[in-house]
Amino acid sequence: MKKLFYLCAAAAVLVFSCGKDETSSKGGDGQRPAPPDTTAVTPPDTTGRPDPDPFPEKLPSPGRIPIVAWHGVRASQVSVARFREAAELGITVVFVTHDQEEAFAMSDRVVVMNQGRIEQTGTPQEIYEETANLYVARFVGEINILPARIMSVPADGMYIADISGRRFTLRTTRAFAAGDRVNVLLRPEDIRVYAHDDEQPEGPYLTGRIEETVYKGATVDISIALDNGETLSVAEFFNEDDAEISYNRGERVAVTWVDGWEVVLPYEAD
Repeated sequence: MKKLFYLCAAAAVLVFSCGKDETSSKGGDGQRPAPPDTTAVTPPDTTGRPDPDPFPEKLPSPGRIPIVAWHGVRASQVSVARFREAAELGITVVFVTHDQEEAFAMSDRVVVMNQGRIEQTGTPQEIYEETANLYVARFVGEINILPARIMSVPADGMYIADISGRRFTLRTTRAFAAGDRVNVLLRPEDIRVYAHDDEQPEGPYLTGRIEETVYKGATVDISIALDNGETLSVAEFFNEDDAEISYNRGERVAVTWVDGWEVVLPYEAD
């Protein structure tokens, strides 16, 4: 099943599709695919009356791409059976929504748009973990942004960068040169926190104080005020090795992250 969401903020949108991959619908001898047959559909009725059938009674001629468009409806309102039927018929279903969790859960391709311009296209994992720019990073989930400067390039894809006076090793496929300013992006779950009485991390780390902790059942959200004035948002998950996650407000901590999980982008003013 092919599914696609367009994520947008402000005057932007989120679109979802399921069905066959349009890029594979080519004619013989490298011919361009025929234009899609599009059917606009009103949102399913939530008052108890039967939903309008979103699928055309008759498929279009061979080589053409059937598309059904829904606007103003949550994907959760549409039964799984409908999506399976769409996949079997090769019908593309387009949704418009601003719900990011819904987009990630239901899609296998996501397109992030801003004011009608495509910012990034990829799988949900690529959009979340391999963010193309600060706009996408801020729009999809929570993000921590640390300004840095490249100090040296010891190997392809490896950089030594200065972050608040500490030298960190960064890994990225993007090309930078010594002296370049960059932004280091970290998701809350990428960060590791070491309390004062814990064993300190082996590599470089930043230091700060606990500002706030919020218990959420499976996780604890932590706000950390770094000594450099930045604030980090951290999410720690409970597991067998950490029977208890407990920090006190004002407690001194060391902070680092999982090696290679950082995203390094050209510097933009935050």
